[in-house]
Amino acid sequence: MKLHGSLNWRYSGPGSPPGDIIYDIGIDGRQGWTVEGISSPCDDVEVLSSDREPMIVPPTAVKSSYYNNRTLRSLWMQAAEALKGAEELVLMGFSLPVTDLLVASMLTTNLSEDATITPVDHGSAVVQRVRDVFALNHTNDDRLVDSFADLGNEAIPKWVDTFANTTF
Repeated sequence: MKLHGSLNWRYSGPGSPPGDIIYDIGIDGRQGWTVEGISSPCDDVEVLSSDREPMIVPPTAVKSSYYNNRTLRSLWMQAAEALKGAEELVLMGFSLPVTDLLVASMLTTNLSEDATITPVDHGSAVVQRVRDVFALNHTNDDRLVDSFADLGNEAIPKWVDTFANTTF
């Protein structure tokens, strides 16, 4: 789940009313992850969201102006519920910044103590951050799957390849 918004999400801004609509203008996969790739395949969405700005929720301790939005608040509640039943948490493209107390609290409060935690990242710093947030040490560190961290640009392809070749 994308809990911090996205460049392709549009809304009226931090001061918008709770019922403000969030538009997902889509990503054109043919352009890759570029500015040109952030465009909607549907012209109506472009017209409806032309006066809106990207919704990016910064990883800060205080997010109250963003969480006034009912859609975003609902998304966070759904994420908390999903975590309760999750067998694994995969952190992809998210480093668990120290400033993001709300996310750390939601994860530690809702994720089962039996769930594995798999950071998929180009660097290794996220591994220590996961240990810190979840109070993992070498005796309970079997929850941490760190084989997809510190792999540079190969982190995501290796993770995808691992599961693409797995029979369930």
